Amino acid sequence: MSFARAQLRVAAGKDNLHLEEIPAALRPPSFHGFRSLDGSVNLAQKVTVTGVNTFSFQWDEPFFLGKVATDLNILVFDAAGHWMDPNDPNFFGFYTTDDNTQTDMALEQLFLMSVPGDVHGGIEQTTYQIVIANQNGGPAKHVKYVNVNGLAVSERQNAGSIFGHAAARGGQAVAAMFYRIPNFPEDFSSRGPVAIYYDKAGNRKDDPEIRRVPQITGADGADTTFFGSDTDGNGLPNFFGTSAAAPNVAAVAALALQKSGGAGSLTPAALYAKLQSTATPVPLSLERGTSGAIAGPVLAYAQGDWTRCACYFHLNVLPFTSTGIKSIKFDTTVPGLTFSANPNRFHVGDATGVSRGDMTFARTDTTFTIFFNTGTFRAGESFAFGMSVFSPLEGTTQLDPDRLEGTRVTVTLEDNTQRTGTFLVAPKTAVNVFTGSGLVNAAAAVR
Repeated sequence: MSFARAQLRVAAGKDNLHLEEIPAALRPPSFHGFRSLDGSVNLAQKVTVTGVNTFSFQWDEPFFLGKVATDLNILVFDAAGHWMDPNDPNFFGFYTTDDNTQTDMALEQLFLMSVPGDVHGGIEQTTYQIVIANQNGGPAKHVKYVNVNGLAVSERQNAGSIFGHAAARGGQAVAAMFYRIPNFPEDFSSRGPVAIYYDKAGNRKDDPEIRRVPQITGADGADTTFFGSDTDGNGLPNFFGTSAAAPNVAAVAALALQKSGGAGSLTPAALYAKLQSTATPVPLSLERGTSGAIAGPVLAYAQGDWTRCACYFHLNVLPFTSTGIKSIKFDTTVPGLTFSANPNRFHVGDATGVSRGDMTFARTDTTFTIFFNTGTFRAGESFAFGMSVFSPLEGTTQLDPDRLEGTRVTVTLEDNTQRTGTFLVAPKTAVNVFTGSGLVNAAAAVR
């Protein structure tokens, strides 16, 4: 998208960015266009962060071979559309603006923090807008950014995020799964696949090499004597992460190798095949990032991965109804999730026609009901909201929406009639880009 076209979009009200605030030295000839599911293109990508977040932006050009031909910059704007100067001490972040053709690295880095006092849902969270600028008209076509061990929700997300040695050919990438919740991977566990565009010499492949990682899943959250926090209440700290899951899979691999005759009795490929063929499948949808239900005139859905972010839950009244909405109740008994008792957790984000002042709410451990003032939530109106929802077995509010599958939605209309619906997810596959062949099974692997 050219700079001139971007200015026309802003003038037409399609984007709110103050492009005139970009200094001349950083003003690019063109921008990347972010495509939405409905096919529309936006100049900016919204990102809501809490705490400190480190983003690594990379694109499809080789490093350190004298072949980086594209100079990209990541520009940051606040929610109101004002440009954030990376050198301004009042900006709670920083981003690099290197000339990538000189550094010979197809890499830019971004650090974003939530602004102190910017509290929503009982926690600091700040929304920024990210713009990708092509400074020299270079030929790069594929751009990806990964938030490294942070908590941020992007307007568009869910590409494969495995990188580095975990994606190496000949290895086994291990997903993590809490031992108490064996039907979902940890929500921080990276998904695949990984696309490799260049060979070792930096020559572009005719077709990208798609590495289908992770190949297998291991349990995390087990007890240690010194590291972690006591999540399961047995007096011993629990260790979480793929750094905990990978050694557990390695231990099973050692047992399988011993059973087969010891060192040299199995090739690495044969050992990998044994672990994968004996793993316990964990069926999951390819699209874990969305789930929802239709209950009469209301479309209810979840999107994102952090329930306390004000863009996680969405309620839309379909245009054909002639009766207002009196209340909407969510019941998470089936998925086994709990709603927070903290009244500050419920907060409303973007809304059309209805406001937070039109609502009250009530909750139990497994139900959450929003009540609307008469005549305030009607056909064509919608809003997004955040509400702390978590598994009582683990406590985290970072939940992929497919974990809401089975949630019952009850809509009560202003004439006191009711409509119900149940949260559904996309079809599931046993072997998938989240858990690979499934959870490693020590008993089966040595049988």
